[in-house]
Amino acid sequence: GGKIELDEQGELWGTLKENATRLVDIESIKHYKDEEYLNRFIKYQNILHSYGITTISLIDEEKLEMPLELYRRLEIDNKLKLKVVYGVTIMPYDVCKKTICEQIHHLKRNRILYKTDLFDVATTKFFADGIIDMETAYLFKPYESIDGISEKVNGIFRGDMLELKGGIGMANRLEFNVCIHAAGDFACKLA
Repeated sequence: GGKIELDEQGELWGTLKENATRLVDIESIKHYKDEEYLNRFIKYQNILHSYGITTISLIDEEKLEMPLELYRRLEIDNKLKLKVVYGVTIMPYDVCKKTICEQIHHLKRNRILYKTDLFDVATTKFFADGIIDMETAYLFKPYESIDGISEKVNGIFRGDMLELKGGIGMANRLEFNVCIHAAGDFACKLA
């Protein structure tokens, strides 16, 4: 399932949740030219600086990715003025066809290749479950049915518990920051 958020007038306002994000043609967005990425980033950086923000943390799902070499280019050209702490969402094998170990080693490789004074590949993010709105957050007790028709479900635990724990341990050993998305009470306890 998925959800498209609407405002009080029933108009779209920009929030897509879970499978609804698949309605966006990511491929058309991925084809920015390098100069477009650079110009948009500099504009974004200027907006952040106007609010006094000097550091950002980006966690990418490798869907909309500014090529990492462009951060280095910004720094070489003395245009990178934000500290950027970059990370990647580590996905279960059935989603991306890469093991957690392969994904973390790829992240480690990128840290070696792209780390600078202002840019660091430093964060891993794992998903334990989904979100409450879509009844995919993993709960101790089943969701209560509003319409009396819905099945009694506890939500979804994403992936395998041993694989998740192993991935978190590996990320810690390689000195990556670890973020865990856990919305439901049972997912929070397991995380």
